[in-house]
Amino acid sequence: MKARAQLPRFSPFAARCFETVFLPLRNMRLGEIRLLNQPAPETIPPGRPVLLVGNHVSNWDGFLFREAQRRLRPDWPIFSVMLEKELAARPLFRRLGGIGIDPASPASIAKALRSVRALRAANPEFFLSYFPQGDIYPSFKRPLGFLGGVDFFVRALAPLTVIPVGMHMEPMQKLAPTFFVCMGRPMRIDRPSQVHRVLESLVEMELDGLHARLSAGMAQDGEAPGGEAPGGTAAGKAPAAVASGSVPA
Repeated sequence: MKARAQLPRFSPFAARCFETVFLPLRNMRLGEIRLLNQPAPETIPPGRPVLLVGNHVSNWDGFLFREAQRRLRPDWPIFSVMLEKELAARPLFRRLGGIGIDPASPASIAKALRSVRALRAANPEFFLSYFPQGDIYPSFKRPLGFLGGVDFFVRALAPLTVIPVGMHMEPMQKLAPTFFVCMGRPMRIDRPSQVHRVLESLVEMELDGLHARLSAGMAQDGEAPGGEAPGGTAAGKAPAAVASGSVPA
């Protein structure tokens, strides 16, 4: 008999309590958060989950995804795939939507996928954040080195919407670093697909556009990096498989 999947928890009350203490600390440690290329909420279709996929530059990144979710669909919960050892050290994160995995354990990964499928069956309107690099690297790393584990979660969630996100931190005019969160165009995936290389390429494009914009001294909140179409991905440069906003099987 298969073990019944345990439904991950996201407690709005726990989130409010945590953020009451956490947000002042975050504001002291971070100079500023700039969300660029923020998609219009109407581009996030109802009735299907949203997978936020980004590069990993700091321990703050998961909280930045939370900020993106609050701007896009504030009434939807957000869950985060995290290392099990991190969740064991910070049990509160389980009440904030943490889903633990041990990359070296197939049983752990299978358990996380069962949990994600159970979430989707219960209510498909939620966000899931995922960092396919598996570790923290500078945003200039090329290739970013996305691992294929994200494909398992795409299969578990399909049909879904995927948003590629470029993360970058930069010391600007304050001692604390400024964080840039550059969101690509929402992408519908209707059937299970092998997409980790496509997502890696899209995130790299977001970052390259952001780096160019920063070099030119123009990266304000809500603006698109230079050379990009409104809504994200650089015009004319998207891989053919996703140029229309969806990925075929």
